[in-house]
Amino acid sequence: MAARSKRTKGDTGESVGAAARRIEAAAMRRAKDSNVAKPEGKSTTKGSKGSDGKVKNTKPTTNASKRSKLSALDAAAQVLESRGEAMRAGDLIETMAKQGLWTSPGGKTPDATLSAAINREITKLGRASRFKKADRGLFEFVTARR
Repeated sequence: MAARSKRTKGDTGESVGAAARRIEAAAMRRAKDSNVAKPEGKSTTKGSKGSDGKVKNTKPTTNASKRSKLSALDAAAQVLESRGEAMRAGDLIETMAKQGLWTSPGGKTPDATLSAAINREITKLGRASRFKKADRGLFEFVTARR
């Protein structure tokens, strides 16, 4: 006698995932037909509905949003290259903000995040990294690849 797979449901041989999708689809159809709120789970629409019931796009489509921003690492590399001296992560964050290259999205410790990211690049890329540790907590830009 053949052993039944644990991933089947009932005698239909339907996988558990397929059964769950089928049940969720049926619940969505019932909710749509009876104007009842949708069951919890993934949203099927992008954006939010306005008072007229139409879905509104929540992302702005201005030219400013299409413009690419520098990452914190790229901005730090640019600052270190232009300064030509070793700097601490906190000083890098201040300089990047003053020059308008990068601003923190509201995190509590952007300097710790930048420091960790620089250390991660140094560890991962080794000699190919753009950064080098000058001293504890001090980073400098590598001008020529070693």
